[in-house]
Amino acid sequence: SGDWLERFGDYLSLNAQDGEAVRAQVWRRALQLASGTGVPQPASAGHAAASFAAGAPVSGSADAAALFVAAHAWTHAHASEKSFRMLLLHTLRSLASFQALEVARLGLRVGPTLPGF
Repeated sequence: SGDWLERFGDYLSLNAQDGEAVRAQVWRRALQLASGTGVPQPASAGHAAASFAAGAPVSGSADAAALFVAAHAWTHAHASEKSFRMLLLHTLRSLASFQALEVARLGLRVGPTLPGF
């Protein structure tokens, strides 16, 4: 359900200490993860464009900590640029912090992440 996305957006607005530009980029990446389009990495010298988590929509109960570990490995395997890697990992850290609050507030159960991760 998209309810978690709305609450995550509220969380970013109320709790994140990032500037508006970073919050907007984190939000965009959260929407990409939730939709299943994945977070696209720009093509760089010698590396084709690729997307983290493409084809596997992320739900609000996906294990954000496990996603962080998977994203860290994925960005290294794909020789991601530092700025892409930092923003993707920051997005997943923000999601993990949000989930911790959701677990405490709603008793949310964190479940499996993505197939293959």
